[in-house]
Amino acid sequence: MNEEIPIRLPDVLAITGSMRPPVLGRARVLNAPIAVICGCLYWRFGIDAAIAAHVTADSVYHVRNTLLRRADDQFSILSWFPPTRS
Repeated sequence: MNEEIPIRLPDVLAITGSMRPPVLGRARVLNAPIAVICGCLYWRFGIDAAIAAHVTADSVYHVRNTLLRRADDQFSILSWFPPTRS
């Protein structure tokens, strides 16, 4: 299976030892849509709706990535990821 690419800021900081502005910018851009949606749900319907939306989005994200990685192991469709170490 492919090596895990760090997507969480603490992981990036632990690996690289520094936090560069492009990494922070990428994190903000990728997190902004779900943050706005969850914020609106919280404001209108309460914390339960915001938590449900967050858990649903997170689950979809992780399941999609798992399926893509398994397909890549079988068919090599994601050539931009680092190669598997044996």
